[in-house]
Amino acid sequence: MSINCSFMLFNNIIPSKVIRLEDIKKNTNNTLHKLCEWFGVDYSETLKQETFGNRKFNTPSQQNIKSFNTENIDRKIGSLYADKHQHLSERDYRILNILSYPLSVKYNYQKTDSDFIKSEIKYLKNELSKNENYLFDYEINLQQQLKKEGISEDEIYNIQKNFRCLLLPFLDYLEKYQTYPGLAELLEV
Repeated sequence: MSINCSFMLFNNIIPSKVIRLEDIKKNTNNTLHKLCEWFGVDYSETLKQETFGNRKFNTPSQQNIKSFNTENIDRKIGSLYADKHQHLSERDYRILNILSYPLSVKYNYQKTDSDFIKSEIKYLKNELSKNENYLFDYEINLQQQLKKEGISEDEIYNIQKNFRCLLLPFLDYLEKYQTYPGLAELLEV
C-alpha cells in the first residue's frame, strides 16, 4: 500500500512553504516580510493586527488569546494543553516522536539520526506485531469516553482498525526513506 495523503501531496500541486509557529510568534517582523516576499506582495503593518474576524481566539486551556502571544509555544514538550492534566503519556509521546521524526528533521527541530529512527521504528513495529489490538494510551482514554457517549464497541474498533491500516504503511515508508513524500520546504527566516 502506498502513502497517498493529500496533505503531503499539496506541495506537488500548489507551491507551498511551512512557517513554524515559533517563527511567526517570536520573529514576527522578519517572518511576515519573508512571507510577503514569497507571495510577491508588499508588506503591510496591518498584518500584525489581531483581527481574527473581530472574534476572540480560544483553546481548551486558554481564553482570549492574542495572535502573537507565545504562551502556547513556551510550555513543556508533550503537553497537549497548558492544563497540567492534559499530557501525552511517555509511551504515546515516544510513538508521536517516531511518526513526526521527518517533520522534526525537515523543520529544524532535531538533527538527522538514522540509527535512532531505525531503532524506534523497530520498537514500534514490534509493539504492534505483539498485539494486533495494541492501543495507544490516548486511544484507551478515547475509547472510555466514546463508550460513555454511547458509541458501540464495533464502531470504536472500526475507527482504530482504520487508523492501523494507515499507520503500518507510514511506518514501512518511514523505515525505507526516513521521510515522507512531498513535504513542503520551510520558509527560511
